Amino acid sequence: MSENWELAPSSIHNDMAEMQRKLRSIGEMERVLTERSAGREAYRYLLDAHRILSREAFEATRLVDLHQLTNAPSQSNGSLAAAA
Repeated sequence: MSENWELAPSSIHNDMAEMQRKLRSIGEMERVLTERSAGREAYRYLLDAHRILSREAFEATRLVDLHQLTNAPSQSNGSLAAAA
């Protein structure tokens, strides 16, 4: 029976060491997932900003084109002159 007492602390130590390894592994996986999540969030932010800026630039271009068409001098046949 004394052998069991001698083996028990070693067994508990091994179990604790294994548990610590698993916890470190879980912690590392959580860290990686958090970094990926932050990366995806930054990508979404930049993509949304690009979409907004592109939309605004497109609208501004349409307004300039419309302004050029409405202010273009008429040709002799009554059609609008081509905007350059």
